[in-house]
Amino acid sequence: MAINAVRPKIRHVVGPTGEPLSINDLPPPHTRRWVIRRKAEVVAAVRGGLLSIEGACTRYSLSVEEYLMWEWSIDQHGLKGLRTTRLQQYRERDGRSVILEDSTSPSMRLLAAKLKDAKEMHAAAEDFVELLNSSVVRFESLAIGLGNDIAAQEAYLAERRKSSDVADLPLESLRKRHGNLAHSLQTLRAHAPAAELALQESTEHLTRLVTAVDRTLDAQEVKIPDTAEQ
Repeated sequence: MAINAVRPKIRHVVGPTGEPLSINDLPPPHTRRWVIRRKAEVVAAVRGGLLSIEGACTRYSLSVEEYLMWEWSIDQHGLKGLRTTRLQQYRERDGRSVILEDSTSPSMRLLAAKLKDAKEMHAAAEDFVELLNSSVVRFESLAIGLGNDIAAQEAYLAERRKSSDVADLPLESLRKRHGNLAHSLQTLRAHAPAAELALQESTEHLTRLVTAVDRTLDAQEVKIPDTAEQ
């Protein structure tokens, strides 16, 4: 007895406002004016497999870090998080910074500037590693979901071919999207070693600089407030 094949529900790429999204709907290559909607469309396209991360970065002249910041902004703050291209998170002054920046000594103020730069570089490196790790997990999950769609579609087509000829155009599209997700994963994993090394180097640089600041303050018998980082 013939088995009735039930067509699996194929998940289309959904745009930021819920509408279906295709390559033709995306911002044109080399876009320079990045309004919220355009950024959100690119993120949706990459997560849906229409573009790989590398493909999106090449098409729009983005760095991987900049693209991941768009994703992070959406996840943390929704579309409104895309109003700014760079998050300003590291403005708090610790005890050392207060002393150095308020000093009238040019050498102390120079140390303050170096310390501020080192802290921001370290925080940025730390954030990039976190972004990479969380994105790898997300894209692994997306690839598994799309892989399940492909398996279901293959089973459906195999059953239908027993009784008639069936075009596998939806399957080709799914495989292409799955390939883009796999390529995105490869891009993220390729960036991980350099990001980890940059974090290690920035940590070591910051540690050396804090030690130098502490020695300078100790030599001048300046007490560091309790708000200083330990």
